Amino acid sequence: MIVSAGRNARPWQGRVETPEPAQPPEYDANCYLCPGNERAHGVRNPRYASTFAFDNDFPALVPEPLAPIPDHSARQAELAPTDLLIARPERGICRVPAFAIRVVDRVGAGDAVLGIASPCAALNVPPQALGFIANVVGAEACTILGHRSFIEPTGLFRHITSLMK
Repeated sequence: MIVSAGRNARPWQGRVETPEPAQPPEYDANCYLCPGNERAHGVRNPRYASTFAFDNDFPALVPEPLAPIPDHSARQAELAPTDLLIARPERGICRVPAFAIRVVDRVGAGDAVLGIASPCAALNVPPQALGFIANVVGAEACTILGHRSFIEPTGLFRHITSLMK
């Protein structure tokens, strides 16, 4: 890097722009979780005013029993409990909570989810609780413009408590 000793004597010092006040829209027509908007496969969200939960459009689990894997029992018997990967069929449902909040900035919501999910997983928090807590943290992160502040624990606990009532 070269820094010129006479750089301050130059006639052009750069332009200073005044940022426009950040006034996010009340409604985002492109947000697939927002009230009234269309999700995958043409499903439309209801116009919810509080928390709304729906079945995941692309679930990792399905409620129907899965077809047995050929020779699965023989292979399962060969695996030790300490093996790194153990394959077995699972079934279940995947629900997605959508929180009625005023979104001001979606950037970083995923980081917030992973930032809380990792320590929760390390503490053996049950998966259902972990997913719920992580989604609330992601929703709270969406209310902070430009990550200019932290998610306050007191507000987070209040938010979780209000949803569990």
